[in-house]
Amino acid sequence: MKAHSEAFSVYNMLRYSKRTMCKALHEKILHILIAGKLFKDAYVVVKDNAEHISQPAIKKFASAFMKFGNINLINDVLKVIHGSGYKTDQDFWRSYPCIGVSNTSVEHGYFMNNEESEQHRFLNTIRPSPTSMELEQYLLILIQGLFQTAVSRYIAQPEKKELLLQLLQWMPGQGYAVDSTTRNLILKNSELLGRQLTAEILSKQHIMSKGSQPKR
Repeated sequence: MKAHSEAFSVYNMLRYSKRTMCKALHEKILHILIAGKLFKDAYVVVKDNAEHISQPAIKKFASAFMKFGNINLINDVLKVIHGSGYKTDQDFWRSYPCIGVSNTSVEHGYFMNNEESEQHRFLNTIRPSPTSMELEQYLLILIQGLFQTAVSRYIAQPEKKELLLQLLQWMPGQGYAVDSTTRNLILKNSELLGRQLTAEILSKQHIMSKGSQPKR
């Protein structure tokens, strides 16, 4: 942990010096901070330098933060991830190492492992050369996975219900809706926000999800 903190201190010294910093350094320090579980510092790096960090690295950070990061910053992290804009071109698809799928398995339509996540099941149904629409749908599933983890953490800590409410109210305006698993979890714990308010929020998300895609 100390070594990771020291690395971040050196990074900050370079960042605020008059020297030109190598853009690749932002991503390198991000990986160091994630490994050291310094998620708040990692958030600062992503927030200030998202344009210099690859999407796989941002995805790795987001997944780790949703599980282990400061719960009070979850909504802020999700907004940064949304603002970073996931790429949907073929180069991004081929270079995405964080989903547990090898390039070979993508090209041939099968997986090298037996994971049964929603994104794996979806990926297994599409063609070897996915269309832009298929890539958009897949990346939406990835983001929905982040929402599911965030909602689960909020529900596990009822005192954070205001943060849950803020997240659920923010999502439709950006074109997002919770998936069926998360929706059922929210309904099961509807007393947290109140049954009427919960029903209204989920109804808005359902209506929006019928014909809307995430804004870029």
